[in-house]
Amino acid sequence: MVFRKSNNGKTYCPKLWDEVYINQIGNVYSCCHEKPSILGSIYKNKLDKIYNNNIIQKAREQSIKGKLKCYQNCILLKKNDLLYIKKPIVINYYNLKILKITIGEACNISCIMCWQNHKNKTTLNYKKLIENVDLGPFKNIEVQGGEPLFIKEAKKFFNYASSKSKKISFLTNGTLMTREWAKKIVFNSIYVCFSINGATKETHEKVNRGSIWEYVLRNIKKVRNYKEKYRSDLKIIGHMTLVPENIMEITLFINTFSQLGFDCIDFGYDKKLPNYLLSNPEERDTVILRIKKAISCCNMISEVDMYQLQQLNLL
Repeated sequence: MVFRKSNNGKTYCPKLWDEVYINQIGNVYSCCHEKPSILGSIYKNKLDKIYNNNIIQKAREQSIKGKLKCYQNCILLKKNDLLYIKKPIVINYYNLKILKITIGEACNISCIMCWQNHKNKTTLNYKKLIENVDLGPFKNIEVQGGEPLFIKEAKKFFNYASSKSKKISFLTNGTLMTREWAKKIVFNSIYVCFSINGATKETHEKVNRGSIWEYVLRNIKKVRNYKEKYRSDLKIIGHMTLVPENIMEITLFINTFSQLGFDCIDFGYDKKLPNYLLSNPEERDTVILRIKKAISCCNMISEVDMYQLQQLNLL
């Protein structure tokens, strides 16, 4: 039985049935926002034991009954598009689809909105990860950071998972992309997402402190060249996390993303931005008008994920 949407008293979250997230200290969640609660730790149990324990079963029941507390403020789910397919509380481990892992927070640059401690050298224990996590069911593995190409354990895990014929995708700031890694990504990833956070050199370097615009564009081109050479299906995604410093470049990003080397783009936003937009209505209205014009002019608008712009009421 299929129910359309989940704003009808339901709080259905497919992540409780489809996804696993493991953070850099080994804690397991259903969601990369560490919701609805800690399910367990891969330092203590194997993942296939954690993912049907009493904690996750209770969360699935709450989700179905309309009592999942984190649902109301969730900005990850595209709620109007959700289909609730009646599912059991206890699931088959091999029905899981997506594994997301934060290996560590370390990073070689310091973005102005980043809440992580980029000098933190703590990483997920690689031996425990491969010992207690059966990768078998996962169609897509997403490695997060920090900067994955700056973290030795992240690169080691990428090589391990790819040796098991798994696809590993990740978000990168693009500064450390060598030819070797560009080629690996083309063969072993579903997507690579470049966090560019600006559509001009000035804004990009203001937000991504420590990055150099020209180097990042050159590294995007490395990946694109290998993609075209080997006729890969890899998606090269441009990601802009919106902050007050870059919101006036949303439209330029929409209009020029293919020239920058991206197949498609999406947006996120800093948690402080909604209040900033409320406090600056003239600037917000200007952004809205510019976005409307950009949409009307863009001939690749189907490749622009505008969900987060909708969340911000910019559309």
